[in-house]
Amino acid sequence: MEEISFINIGYFFVLVYDFFTQAGSADYSSIPPAVIHFWDSLKGISTIITLILLTGVVYAYIRLRQIKAEEKAQYEAERGAHERVVSEHGGEVGAIVGRWDEIVSHLGSNNPNDWKLAVIEADILLDEILRRGGYHGDSLGERLQGAQRSDFETIDLAWEGHKVRNRIAHEGVNFNLSHEQAKRAIACYQQVFREFQYL
Repeated sequence: MEEISFINIGYFFVLVYDFFTQAGSADYSSIPPAVIHFWDSLKGISTIITLILLTGVVYAYIRLRQIKAEEKAQYEAERGAHERVVSEHGGEVGAIVGRWDEIVSHLGSNNPNDWKLAVIEADILLDEILRRGGYHGDSLGERLQGAQRSDFETIDLAWEGHKVRNRIAHEGVNFNLSHEQAKRAIACYQQVFREFQYL
């Protein structure tokens, strides 16, 4: 069998290109008219589809810019609100953040007594924040009882943390506080402080 020693791939692609662009000097008179008509129709349909897709891309781009602008406006509004709170509270926020850092430091200790201390200090901090917020009562428990759910959304978390503190205070050394319990209690206080925008 005789082997094919040369295939002109370039010439083949030129023929294909000439056919689709109807350029060049090749003679395509032998192509059925139905095929040529189909190709002309396909070009028109392709143009319409391309325009539709291009319109979709432009619309998506515009919407994306609008969404980014809305997100930026929302971020700026939230940032402004937080800055107003910081301005109104003056140095209080900085002092509370400093005390919160100490609480977190106690929680990171390997000593269970430090975990208890972290919960107790977080509870004291919550009591001070509620007193500053105008909640009345002789104790934190009374202030929480007098608060309405509409006052702050994290009231259940405040109660959860406070109940752990009460067990520490009432059971003393008999209460074996696990590290997970301590971390959960501190996380509850943290959510409350964040709602009041102290953290």
